[in-house]
Amino acid sequence: MDAGLAPVQQPSLDIRVQLEKPSRSKSKCSIGTSFAINQNRAGIVGMCIRDEIESFVLPRTEWHSPIISVDEGEAGGLLSSIHWVHHLHLDEVIFLT
Repeated sequence: MDAGLAPVQQPSLDIRVQLEKPSRSKSKCSIGTSFAINQNRAGIVGMCIRDEIESFVLPRTEWHSPIISVDEGEAGGLLSSIHWVHHLHLDEVIFLT
């Protein structure tokens, strides 16, 4: 360290996120996206619906081709999940990406 220069103190970030269980009659839909570049496919993996007490309800997996950007894949995964939940006639669903 050079003489006369004081060390820079980095501000600390205290970010706390608390996941809450859905209230009565709400379900959760977790969405995970993966990419298989060697197969030129984007996969929406791990769409999973759980009920208000966190019990497993139903899974779904989709593959899309050709490969797309991460942002497009994640947006497509959310859109696909919304369509799926609508098709299942589920109300009050919390989507987790």
